[in-house]
Amino acid sequence: MECCMSEEAKEQKRINQEIERQLRKDKRDARRELKLLLLGTGESGKSTFIKQMRIIHGSGYSDDDKRGFIKLVYQNIFMAMQSMIRAMDLLSIQYGNPSNVEKAELISSIDFESVTTFESPYVEAIKALWADSGIQECYDRRREYQLTDSAKYYLSDLARIEKADYLPTEQDILRARQPTTGILEYPFDLDGIIFRMVDVGGQRSERRKWIHCFENVTSIIFLVALSEYDQILFESENENRMEESKALFKTIITYPWFQHSSVILFLNKKDLLEEKIMYSHLVDYFPEYDGPKCDPIPAREFILQKYLKENPDPDSSTARLSLPTTGPQRDANAAREFILRMFVDLNPDAEKIIYSHFTCATDAPKFLDSGTNVTAVIGRDATLTCSVKNLQNYKVAWLRVDTQTILTIGPHVITKNHRVGVSRGDQAWSLTLRDIRMSDGGRYMCQINTEPMITQTHHLHVSVPPDIVNSSSSGEVIIREGENVSLHCSASGTPPPTITWRREDSALMKIGKQTVGKWSGVWLNLTAVSRNMNGAFLCIATNGVPPSVSKRILLRVLCKYCSFTA
Repeated sequence: MECCMSEEAKEQKRINQEIERQLRKDKRDARRELKLLLLGTGESGKSTFIKQMRIIHGSGYSDDDKRGFIKLVYQNIFMAMQSMIRAMDLLSIQYGNPSNVEKAELISSIDFESVTTFESPYVEAIKALWADSGIQECYDRRREYQLTDSAKYYLSDLARIEKADYLPTEQDILRARQPTTGILEYPFDLDGIIFRMVDVGGQRSERRKWIHCFENVTSIIFLVALSEYDQILFESENENRMEESKALFKTIITYPWFQHSSVILFLNKKDLLEEKIMYSHLVDYFPEYDGPKCDPIPAREFILQKYLKENPDPDSSTARLSLPTTGPQRDANAAREFILRMFVDLNPDAEKIIYSHFTCATDAPKFLDSGTNVTAVIGRDATLTCSVKNLQNYKVAWLRVDTQTILTIGPHVITKNHRVGVSRGDQAWSLTLRDIRMSDGGRYMCQINTEPMITQTHHLHVSVPPDIVNSSSSGEVIIREGENVSLHCSASGTPPPTITWRREDSALMKIGKQTVGKWSGVWLNLTAVSRNMNGAFLCIATNGVPPSVSKRILLRVLCKYCSFTA
């Protein structure tokens, strides 16, 4: 039949078959693709969340990618300082150093959006301003005006950023602020499933571009900045940012386009909440909050419940992280629980489950403590431990610094040394060396494969119990009465042992013009030895590593009418 078809008909049939093949492929791909819509008000951390996903689950950032952020970091620094300079007038704060007024005028004269370099005299001016007591007071009152969350991070590290060869780190990139305009997509593959994450502008002017444009969304990820409870909107200085966020959240979960989409609520910037809750009390902005003033967990729980307060089904489940109720973090805990409740209680749909998590989108792996000095006795086992917070998908490796040998990566032992082991506990990665030898002493490095890598150095000191070196120590010594004699005792060990002498019968000894019961040193010099010095002397070696050891040395004093029996 096909042989009777015209060339035009054949081409149409081929095109139709190709379209059908593509449709079948798209249908198969759709089964393994999840569309995640990332929503939230401006500066809630959406773009930072995308960056973190790219670092953890995607291709990360090459050096060329990082160079593209240099200008943005510089602009963030100028923008932050200009915000504080303007606020100095608004809040009627005086500069601690009057000469900094001129420096403030210099920085204010620059259009921060056109900044491409970071050099003199601007570097020196920004450094001087950041060190000014007036600017520091202004920073402490940052809730009263608009200031980016990354201001302190960059301004506290200007010595690194001003270098000619500066290349932004992943943490620099995560903290770089650039308002999202329009709609951006970022796909990443996780275990064979494509996650297509869509980031949209959060400012009011941007929302009309996207709120009606989405359907077939698998999940909505809504970000709330926990630290915004005491801040005002960029677009309207009479409105509270968190109230605006709650209103947007309610709009989203009641939109018909998202009726069949699950909702994941990320209460972000928990680190900033824990810092801020100590001096800015939640009850001052939400009078219904009745929890402790300086406790983040009840506060964030309260806020989440406020978001879901219209949920008519008390049995509707909400997934959340377990939170500490005691210890040093308790002072910020109440605020977090309050915020959590505010959002959870906005849910009007008994069938819609909202999954909540407390996050910090700029979280990067970090060591919880400093490197250690460990001393182990030869022949026994030694353990070096590094504690890591927020490891995510990164790996912890142990290396021997002196030999540049990789010992372990993650839970796996790489070296062929059968005496090496690795174990993981709660945030802890421990390197174990069994049957310690002297050659095991030295520097060891715990390393996390971030970019740049984070390292921590530990020192292993191998100690050896003392041992008398008989070949270089005195044996039995015979002298005549009235002569001088020197007894020698040599000992090995790590650390080097100290030698103490005494009479076996605890009698006194005459050394020079002194008469003593004990003497320290490798040499025991006795003068004008009398017949009553006949007997045994003990040299005792100690170095803090048990057991101590001793050697018995006989001294025979010859005289006309005396004898000695050992």
